[in-house]
Amino acid sequence: MPAPNITQASVKSAIAAASAVGLTPIAMVVRPDGSLRLEFLSDQLNNAANSVPMAASWKAPKK
Repeated sequence: MPAPNITQASVKSAIAAASAVGLTPIAMVVRPDGSLRLEFLSDQLNNAANSVPMAASWKAPKK
């Protein structure tokens, strides 16, 4: 079975999702199975991880 075709819409969607959380991709890898992988600078990932507030269910319980 051939890999699905990559569409302009799927590429735009992946980039828009990354941009929505404040990340700027530096590269995109198209895998043989048709999936996309975005790559980011490690500084961006560290900053994003530290700036996103945690969901209430993820916070440590109060003592």
